[in-house]
Amino acid sequence: MSALKSLSLSRRLSLGFGSVLALLLLVVAVDQWSARDLHARLKRITSTSAEKTRLMNNMLQNVDSLGLHGRSAVMLSESDTKRSAEQADQLKTTLDQYLKQQTELAALATASGANADELKLLGDIKAIADATAPELQQSVKTALDGDNVGASIAMMNRVAPSEVKWRARLSDLIEFQNRLNQAEAQGAEDSMSRAQITAALLVLASISVGVLVAWRITQSVTAPIGRAVVVAERIAAGDLTSQVEVRIHDETGRLLEAIAAMQQRLRELVGEIGGTAESIKDASAEVAAGNLDLSQRTEEASHNLQTAAHTLTDLTQMVSQSTASAREVNRLAATASTHAISGGQMVSEVVQTMEGISVSSRKIADIVGVIDGIAFQTNILALNAAVEAARAGEQGRGFAVVASEVRRLAGHATSSSKEIKSLITDSVERVAVGEDLVRRAGETIHELV
Repeated sequence: MSALKSLSLSRRLSLGFGSVLALLLLVVAVDQWSARDLHARLKRITSTSAEKTRLMNNMLQNVDSLGLHGRSAVMLSESDTKRSAEQADQLKTTLDQYLKQQTELAALATASGANADELKLLGDIKAIADATAPELQQSVKTALDGDNVGASIAMMNRVAPSEVKWRARLSDLIEFQNRLNQAEAQGAEDSMSRAQITAALLVLASISVGVLVAWRITQSVTAPIGRAVVVAERIAAGDLTSQVEVRIHDETGRLLEAIAAMQQRLRELVGEIGGTAESIKDASAEVAAGNLDLSQRTEEASHNLQTAAHTLTDLTQMVSQSTASAREVNRLAATASTHAISGGQMVSEVVQTMEGISVSSRKIADIVGVIDGIAFQTNILALNAAVEAARAGEQGRGFAVVASEVRRLAGHATSSSKEIKSLITDSVERVAVGEDLVRRAGETIHELV
């Protein structure tokens, strides 16, 4: 059985079914041999033995006819010589037939492999025929020659006893042949019985071998598969510590080896995932700290933006006031010189106010620069958080969403700060122009005064 375990499943199946087929072929071969033997026996009974029996019976009838024709020829030799001669001719014809049948029987016996007893009987019959036939022919010839008394004495003293022995030996041969025929028939029946018993035993052996092979092959397949199912169920339940025992090296053995390799690889993956989880935990802590710092910076940026907005509102109001004041100065300068001194003072105040606006604008520009720097740092921090979230995989998806939102807010803050900076730059330029104009107006007013 250990040798079978080293074979593949296909070879074991081939070997098992091959054994059963070999036994079935042996059954067929035995049946064919038995059929040929039975056919040979029946042929010997129906052809050879029947032909021999027919020849023997014909020979016995011819012996009876020889005696009848011989006695008739002797008895009719005095009263009816013609009929006596006819009986003599029939005697010769019958004797020729007998001798021909005797030759055929001897040849048939030799060809069929006759045993010693049969050959001895045939030899005795031939010896009696060789001795009796001439005596019978001589007695008939003596009668035809006119010596009826001598012929009758010869028939009675020499031919009749030999004829009795002749018929007796032929009867013995016929009886012996009948016994041979019975033996052949019995042998045919015995051969058929043996063939049936042998075929039944071989069929039973084939069934037994088939059942045994099927059971062994089933055990060699179901047992490893059962162990593989148990190990697979344990792996599915999360138990990666099972010992996979590989006893055979066929397809089921390779299945167990593959399951063992899979279990080992799963253990390694679980270890790697544990290490990755620790890394994700540390990265999550860093991202949380960065988010907290980002939140604080965002609040500061929002406060600075609100302050910048209030400052811009004040600046707008101041610009509006300076514009109105400039118009008023021009109107007052045009309408009355009496108000020139007052207008010069107002221009001086406007100049001071414009200078204050210019200083405030520069401060706002500095604040916007700070906000822009904060937005840039926030964007970098959000980008780092997104990278760490991507490294964390599924568990860092939430952090990726937060980082993306923070990057979007930082982008908005950057865009807003750029717009504010652009507005402030434009306002500063306009204030500078206005300051120059006011200064020139003041100089003109002073010149007018």
